[in-house]
Amino acid sequence: MRRYHRIVFWVIGIWLLLTVAGTVFLGNYYQASQGKPYQVEMNRINYTFANTDLKKIQSQEIDLEKYQYVTDVRYLSVDVPESELAAFLGATTGKRETEYIIRPIIGGGKIVGYLRYEVLMWKEYSNRFIIRLWLITITLIMFAIDVLLCYIKREIIQPFKNLTDMPYDLAKGRLKSEVKESKYRYFGKFLWGINMLRETLEKHKQREMQLEKEKKTLLVSLAHDIKTPLSMIMLYAQALREKLYDTEEKKEEAIDQILGKANAIENYVSEIIHVSKNDIFNLEVKEETFYLNEIMDSIRDSYTEKCKRLYIDFTIEAYENKLLAGDCGKLIEVLENIMENAVKYGDKGFIKITCYEEDYCQLIKITNSGEPIPSTDFVHMFESFWRGENAHEKQGYGLGLYICKGIMHQMKGEIFVENTDASMSLVIVVREV
Repeated sequence: MRRYHRIVFWVIGIWLLLTVAGTVFLGNYYQASQGKPYQVEMNRINYTFANTDLKKIQSQEIDLEKYQYVTDVRYLSVDVPESELAAFLGATTGKRETEYIIRPIIGGGKIVGYLRYEVLMWKEYSNRFIIRLWLITITLIMFAIDVLLCYIKREIIQPFKNLTDMPYDLAKGRLKSEVKESKYRYFGKFLWGINMLRETLEKHKQREMQLEKEKKTLLVSLAHDIKTPLSMIMLYAQALREKLYDTEEKKEEAIDQILGKANAIENYVSEIIHVSKNDIFNLEVKEETFYLNEIMDSIRDSYTEKCKRLYIDFTIEAYENKLLAGDCGKLIEVLENIMENAVKYGDKGFIKITCYEEDYCQLIKITNSGEPIPSTDFVHMFESFWRGENAHEKQGYGLGLYICKGIMHQMKGEIFVENTDASMSLVIVVREV
């Protein structure tokens, strides 16, 4: 907000500077102007009435209505007393808008009298009018700018300032109530996205709390259930160690009990794994239509700079923009997962995305250079918690491709692997509309 106030001060300063500079310039310009239209009228009167019409001038018979700047004409002969002549020549109109201009009348090669013209000062009136017009114009412009700046502050900057803390609060889990849009809807799409994010985070938070509750309940229940067979195993094992059974039949019975209780514990562990898998794949996939271009633009924006920093040659080959069916966001998530694997497990040579059509489906192939996947690993690549031989030194849980396959199946699509001698490819199959 300080920067905005600084801009306002700068605007006011520039306005004041323009006002002063413009006024001074116009004043000097018109002051230096040689435009004196009243001289034309004076010359016309001199030419018309000099020598021949002096009596007419004295008798005030000049028709001044046809003159715009000359308002009065007086004649005085040089034969009058000197005091009267001095008073005539030194007189002033006493008005701001007019002044006297004296012109001699020549007759017989000498001055025979003087004409005294009362004229309107065109220069002064033009100067004053133009300066007034300039001041009114610059003031109206400044007023319009002030109104616009106040409007921007009240309707755009201030509402947006109220939103600046919201992403931080969302990141910290402080989920506020829905943000209301103003009637002008300047932030319509932004607020719609923020509110969707808030609702999504709220759902995830509630789901997380519910899962945490179920997890604790499950652990308590399993701990109680496992405790009984585990106690039985320990009891039979201790009896066998101390040789309390004197017959082979009793020993076999104890061993059977141990194996039975071990199987029960194994079933409990399988149940835990099953619940964990179901939790992982409790994914909400929407059915919508979108263009291939949306997917490619998102991947290009996300990975062009990243690959450039890692010196990986990343290219997306030319493709035809098709209309696809499925969940746009989830498909981007799948592609990002595959791209991360290509960056992590490839040899940093190249990553290439190719799109082509087959059987009314759009196939998106992500190829990265590096060691191909061994044939023994092919069958396990999409299993949960499985990691290949080249992944032991890299962090991960072996769930990425498993989740990708689950998402693609829910979208009624597919994902599979292709190998070459110096690269490997993951191919995603998406339905076309």
